[in-house]
Amino acid sequence: MSATATPRPGLLARLADPAGWRAGTHELVFALKTTAGGLLALYIAFRLGLESPYWVLPTSFIVANPFAAAMRSKSTYRLVGTGVGGVMAVVLVPNLVDAPVLLSLALAAWIGLCLYLALLERSPRSYMFMLGGYTVGIIGFQAIGQPQGVFDIALARVEEIALGIGCTTLVGGIVLPRPYGPVVQARLEEWTKPALDWALHALSGTEPSSAALYALRDRLTGEAVEIGMMIPHLSYETAAWARFAGEVNELRQAVLSMVPVLSALGDRAWQLKRLGGMTPELAAGLEDAASWMRAGQAATRAQAGRLMARVKALEEAEPARDWAGVLRASLLARLRDLIGLVEYERALRRHIFKGEPMLPRHAIHLGALTKPVKASDHGLALFSSLGAAFTLLLLCGFWILSGWPGGAGAALMATIACCFFAALDDPTVGMRGMLQYSVVSVVAVALYGFVLLPRVENFEQLALVLTPYLLLAASLAARPATMSAGMVLGANGCTLMALQNHYAGDFAAFANAALGMVGGIGAAILITRIIRQAGVDWIVRRLLHQTWKDIATATSRPQDRAHFAGRLLDRLGLLLPRLKAAAPNTGALGVNVLRDVRNGLNALVLARELGGLPLPVRLLVGKVQERVARHYREAPAQAPEPGLRVALDAALAALAHVPHDQVTREVTMALVGLRFAFYPEAAPPLALEETGP
Repeated sequence: MSATATPRPGLLARLADPAGWRAGTHELVFALKTTAGGLLALYIAFRLGLESPYWVLPTSFIVANPFAAAMRSKSTYRLVGTGVGGVMAVVLVPNLVDAPVLLSLALAAWIGLCLYLALLERSPRSYMFMLGGYTVGIIGFQAIGQPQGVFDIALARVEEIALGIGCTTLVGGIVLPRPYGPVVQARLEEWTKPALDWALHALSGTEPSSAALYALRDRLTGEAVEIGMMIPHLSYETAAWARFAGEVNELRQAVLSMVPVLSALGDRAWQLKRLGGMTPELAAGLEDAASWMRAGQAATRAQAGRLMARVKALEEAEPARDWAGVLRASLLARLRDLIGLVEYERALRRHIFKGEPMLPRHAIHLGALTKPVKASDHGLALFSSLGAAFTLLLLCGFWILSGWPGGAGAALMATIACCFFAALDDPTVGMRGMLQYSVVSVVAVALYGFVLLPRVENFEQLALVLTPYLLLAASLAARPATMSAGMVLGANGCTLMALQNHYAGDFAAFANAALGMVGGIGAAILITRIIRQAGVDWIVRRLLHQTWKDIATATSRPQDRAHFAGRLLDRLGLLLPRLKAAAPNTGALGVNVLRDVRNGLNALVLARELGGLPLPVRLLVGKVQERVARHYREAPAQAPEPGLRVALDAALAALAHVPHDQVTREVTMALVGLRFAFYPEAAPPLALEETGP
């Protein structure tokens, strides 16, 4: 038997096709492009006679990214941040240079404000705010000796950074650019698999507290935060992708909105199976829904319409006069929400990835869709920004009192370290890595500065000598596991090298700069360790208390459901990954946090619909609201008091004897959700006797 050999694609064809890249190839291509962009910028800076041409090299490393869109977005943010910081330096330095204490206070206040805004932003755009902060220090400290020239220094810095950005972006965007859209698409495909698995478990009535379901929940909510950080880069992708950035974000939100729906649906199905209250018609409907879910994109819109019509028919036929009937009605309501979200998610996929016309929103049931809201922690952001400002003030004080030439560099590096790692639960972990690689870069720069560079006579030789170091740093920066090492070696090392048009080896200046860099980062670690003794446990408790506070408020204050749910789900995505790293006693506090989210949504329904109830029922529902609010204000981590169950049963009994309309049905579903969440093992309410199908 013979076979015809398939011609092997050429090297350029293999490099240009991301699907055919072999392991390590894209890192090498990225390293070559970053090195070429940096050297091109350095050559032009030398030719133009810029004041500090060496700044183009660290800029090349900072903005370089394996994906063209991410590189363009970061370049934009860096350029804008540098410009804003330069303007602020021109405003502050000439006016306060004769009052070093006031100048230090002004710099610390500005940097703290910018870091505060960056921490609240929680997106790639946060880099713009952060850079606008510490750029004031980069320019301001250099201009203190010549305040009258601060405008020229700021302008030169903007020119140098713009040149580094331009060359790196040009090379990265022209030479084998790696598209970002397919990466986001693949990540979305992988991320949505847990939603399908969870849906199939829920529809089958699987035990809702199983470890497998917890793992699916944690992955779905935790990775939503990471995907949310990827989506803004799409605006800088090619036009075919950039115009769909909003739709991709909407797709993410549709999947994330399924979390409370799937949780409630699974609870109802499990409870009905346990009570023997699953009717043959409902079981068949759930099986049809599962088959529709498994079909994925192969399912037609007509099938979704027929399934939705069947669920509505089952809802209309369900009298919901006993406990099993109420549970069936609640399950059907959540099933309708799930079908609408899945249909919307599939329609978005077909629109984005296949170019099909988008269904109008009014044609899809989107009652459970949430908005992409960020749960901002102003207290934590303020605390972190004050820590960075305090660190800068301490080192500025040391610099002023000691007169050490390297004091400015120490203050600046400490500030940069505080800013870069402020978002971490323990910033000192990242700072220690930065310190280690900075020490390595000091050794490498010493070798270059006093052994290799003295022998360089022209730019060609300089490029030849620098290439191994730049390639090594860029190769490390290309891999997520070693990215921090590559960035520190590339950015800090090239800054410390301080290349000029001519060789100017000055060991004293080098030693001061190296000690300032290492000492500043070391001081940042020490001060941060003292100031931020609380770690992940403290943050977990803050997130939980903020969630509980929002739920308590929702019991009496009607809010936009989509906005409220979006905020709770965003905070849930921040919380669940941290629960695994928290101490056991802290992690135990959040074991029912998804139940709490559902309780918040049900409490919101009561607040919204309370005015439409008959007065006697309204008073009973009001007592439920009071007890739910008291629970989340006083003892949210403890078992609910028996009085809450009594109030829930009384309200449900009263609702069973009034004419049913849309308002009473919504309130009944909310009360059922609260009762099941708070008392999952309790017997049915006495007024709603447990009956079979």
